[in-house]
Amino acid sequence: MSEAVSPSGRSALERVDSESKRMSSLVEDLLLLARPDEGQRTIRAT
Repeated sequence: MSEAVSPSGRSALERVDSESKRMSSLVEDLLLLARPDEGQRTIRAT
């Protein structure tokens, strides 16, 4: 079941693909930054 995708639809799909890769990279960076903090949680009274 292959349907033709309009140029605007193709553009939207390419944007979704690009942004999902960007989001994945950001999540990986956040996880990398969080690793040194493992086990070092402190609670501060405010």
